[in-house]
Amino acid sequence: MSDSKKDVVHKAHYSPPWANTSIIGVAGSSGSGKTSLALAIVASLNLPWVVILSMVLHAYRSGPAR
Repeated sequence: MSDSKKDVVHKAHYSPPWANTSIIGVAGSSGSGKTSLALAIVASLNLPWVVILSMVLHAYRSGPAR
């Protein structure tokens, strides 16, 4: 085989999906449209997969110990 036709080795480049991660936080009161906004953001990103974490925190006023 001549030098001009040497075997070429192509290496596959793998980048796991978490290697280039972005976190977008959306805050607001109940019924303010946080979920609608999150879904609109996801649709506009046009990514193969996205995770939406819903972190519902309810504040309860603690009374005297019973």
